[in-house]
Amino acid sequence: MGGNDEPYVLALTVYNGELIAGGYFTRAGEHVSWHWARWGCAGDCDLNGDEDVDEDDFLLFVGAFGTCTGQPGFLLAADFDGDGCITLFDYGRWLQCYADANGREFVPPSAPPADLVPLDPVVLPAPVDPVSIAPVAAPAPSTRR
Repeated sequence: MGGNDEPYVLALTVYNGELIAGGYFTRAGEHVSWHWARWGCAGDCDLNGDEDVDEDDFLLFVGAFGTCTGQPGFLLAADFDGDGCITLFDYGRWLQCYADANGREFVPPSAPPADLVPLDPVVLPAPVDPVSIAPVAAPAPSTRR
């Protein structure tokens, strides 16, 4: 907080997941803020912490999409609803957050980045018709005693 000779906060509250501050200040960080400021959605969308919400954050989100707590690639910052999994709901929240931070809707890149290393393709076995599987004969009982 800053901008005045002696800036101070008079009130703090949390509303809709955002921290709201009110007081005697005209700046919050590097932003002009006339006696109130909020932190939340725009900051939460900045998944890589570089102080902007951009394609880099989108790529981090996509890398974490479909993962849950404890799985490789899970990104807690992308779990906007706190349910422990990165889902379509979280993606919707990220898209809205991007629009709020940038003043426009997000347009996904048309091609993957050049440095993206493709995974080896997964080769699935051909489907098997269970009717065509021959039954296995049971071994004959032993007559030895």
